[in-house]
Amino acid sequence: MDTNRLRRFAQESRSKLLRIAEANLDHLNGNSHTDQLVEIAEKEQLLNKIQKELESKGKEAFKEEIAYTWFNRFIALRFMDVNEFTEIKTVSSSSGHFQPELLEAFKEGHCPDYLPVSKSRLYSILNGTIPSRDPQK
Repeated sequence: MDTNRLRRFAQESRSKLLRIAEANLDHLNGNSHTDQLVEIAEKEQLLNKIQKELESKGKEAFKEEIAYTWFNRFIALRFMDVNEFTEIKTVSSSSGHFQPELLEAFKEGHCPDYLPVSKSRLYSILNGTIPSRDPQK
C-alpha cells in the first residue's frame, strides 16, 4: 500500500491546523486585527485557562497540542463515518455532494434531537441572522 498520499495529507493537515491555532491564539492575545469574532469577552474563564497553558507550555508547544488534538478528532470522526458508527455522516459527504452530510441536514432544517445544540441559534447562524465569519463551514 502506497502511504505517501496519506503522509502528505497528515503533514498538510497538521500545518493548516497549526496556522488556525496560531491565528486563534493571536486573536485571544489581542494580536489579531479581525473584528468579526464575537463573544470572546464572555468567556473569561476560558481565556484565563488558555493564558495559564501558554505560560506553562509556551506558545509553540500549546499550538502543537491544539493541532494534534483537532487532527485526532477529525480522523476519529472520519473513521466513525466510514464505518457507519454515525447516523448522519459528521465530516463526510454523502455520494454526489461536497459538504458534510450533517451540514446538509442542518441546512434543510433537520437537526437530530440527540445533539446538545441550540437549534434556533444554529439555524440563525446558517441563515445569516447571527453573524459568522463563514456560516457554511
